[in-house]
Amino acid sequence: MTEHTAGADSPRQTEGPQPAVRPPGEAAGASSEASGPPSAPDAGAAEPAGGARTGAAATGPARTEDAPAVRTSAAGANAPRADWSRRAEIAVAVLAGLATLFSALAAVVTLQVQARQGRSEVDVTRQGQITDRFNEAVSNLGDQADEVRLGGIFALRRIMEDSPRDQPAIVDILSAYVRTHTPAAGGGKAERDSGGRPAPDVRATFETLSQRDPHQDQSARVDLRDTYLRYIGSRPGLTRAEGRGGPDGAGPRLANANLSGAVLSGAHLRHARLSGTYLVGTRLDGADLRQADLHKADLRGAELTGADLEGADLRGARLRAGTDPAGEDGKDGSGTDTGAPEQPARVSVGQLLRARLDSTTLLPASLEHDSRLRKRLSRAH
Repeated sequence: MTEHTAGADSPRQTEGPQPAVRPPGEAAGASSEASGPPSAPDAGAAEPAGGARTGAAATGPARTEDAPAVRTSAAGANAPRADWSRRAEIAVAVLAGLATLFSALAAVVTLQVQARQGRSEVDVTRQGQITDRFNEAVSNLGDQADEVRLGGIFALRRIMEDSPRDQPAIVDILSAYVRTHTPAAGGGKAERDSGGRPAPDVRATFETLSQRDPHQDQSARVDLRDTYLRYIGSRPGLTRAEGRGGPDGAGPRLANANLSGAVLSGAHLRHARLSGTYLVGTRLDGADLRQADLHKADLRGAELTGADLEGADLRGARLRAGTDPAGEDGKDGSGTDTGAPEQPARVSVGQLLRARLDSTTLLPASLEHDSRLRKRLSRAH
């Protein structure tokens, strides 16, 4: 019965929860614990196990700590590559900038060359046009119609303004035109008007010559010797400009011109620039010479009767033959007269007292000892 019961109970024990099966070591340990306090572990046996555990424990963290070092090494290896890449980018940018700069410089140089070529072509074209205008204007001077001749004169005036290098030739041409058309002895090609004045074309030519810029004359010289220019003069306001002439506008600009033997009776020469002008034997009777610049002008034998010399500058002027106080004769520097008239200028003491004089003014011999003039000259010092 007992065996049967045990045999019958075995299936129930199998079907219920099974007790945990412990390994032999654990069982022994449990027996030891149950039997008494644990004995000291064997040093020789415990060390390997502990060492194994320690090694195993150390292996895990060591691998974890080495990961940043590996990444740092990789980053350090990539740093030179990134640096070279950055340098390459900078070099490419610099080269691109230099290429752009060189392109811009090349474009500027090209534009300058083209501009020079363009200006050169324009100058050539302009000079060709001026030459054509010049030839046409000179041809018009010989026309029979007054208006055509006037047109030619005004055209030459405009050419002088547009092309200063052509001024010397124009000065010579117009001077010859006046000498040909209105000689002092009469018989010229141009007729005089009812008032005794030169014809309109001659007056226009005189105005053109007297209004030019004398700095562009070069070696040319206005030469109106032995011409008939009675009552001549520039019209008021034609030459008014800054630095040219007095308050009423500039007068004729005829410094260093040759007007010897010309008839300028009653001429309107107020504020005229006549310094150094050759006026030997010139008729200036009744002329308006107020504030005229006659500094170092040669007036030997000039007719000044009735001329208004108020404020006229006669310093250094020659009114008689002979060597002037500076030791110059006004022409060849030899101190002697070379074919010039020996007669002094015809002028009165009253006229001279209204003018500007100094010790360099060579007065007529008949007047140089006049007490009033001597007093005036002493005050001029």
